[in-house]
Amino acid sequence: MRETTGLQSLSGILQAIRQSRERSTTISPSTNTATPSSEGSLSLPACPTCQDRQFVTFAVEFDDPGFGKRQPCPACVTGARKGQDFFSHLTVTQENAQAIKTAKAMARHPSGWLVLQGSVGTGKTTLLQAIVSTWAGEARKPLSTIALLDYWRAAVGEERFETVFATGCRSPLAGLDDLGAQRPTDWAIERLTEYLDWRYVEALPTCLATNCDEAGLAAFLGERIADRVFDQRSNRVRVISLTGPSFRTGREW
Repeated sequence: MRETTGLQSLSGILQAIRQSRERSTTISPSTNTATPSSEGSLSLPACPTCQDRQFVTFAVEFDDPGFGKRQPCPACVTGARKGQDFFSHLTVTQENAQAIKTAKAMARHPSGWLVLQGSVGTGKTTLLQAIVSTWAGEARKPLSTIALLDYWRAAVGEERFETVFATGCRSPLAGLDDLGAQRPTDWAIERLTEYLDWRYVEALPTCLATNCDEAGLAAFLGERIADRVFDQRSNRVRVISLTGPSFRTGREW
């Protein structure tokens, strides 16, 4: 039996998100405006780059995937990770050197999608944790796909699904672990498809970790999700394959 929300359609929710974004104000990285403080006096925002909006727009070519898109403010990300290196404990090997380099770039200058793909124990979750910790400015565990689906289901029961789902869709940064680790229900696949499709279309920085290759992910979650996750033609997605034996058991899967 398929799960239903009993609420407004997902298309209506996503349309409301788009309308909200269209009404919002985007700024250039150079804007610096004084704003009234709680005491009524004028004070500069904590981040002069984005005026504490957390987003900026960049001047790029028309055919660039980021054209007209809001991006997380790089100055805010830099400030959050100041003085902390969440990659320093990682062991660099011949198999993971390029993956670590790419993950560091994503953590410090989030842009587009990064997909960490590989067998069990090759360090995908460890890299994802370093990325989301850098974004947060403190040690964080990445959210698993199963936990996200459980959160959505709980929100349905509490009649707050629209708000929870919309917030996740438009979050400036997102990291999701174990994509495709468990076969979900039709309802869950539909929600994941809507969620990932929104972030893909809006070019919001997203980092995913999966044990599946393209064919495996399509079998578990459907072709629409696999087509976006392993997109190699639009320059929106970077796929890094981690190889080698498991760091835990030494076994090659």
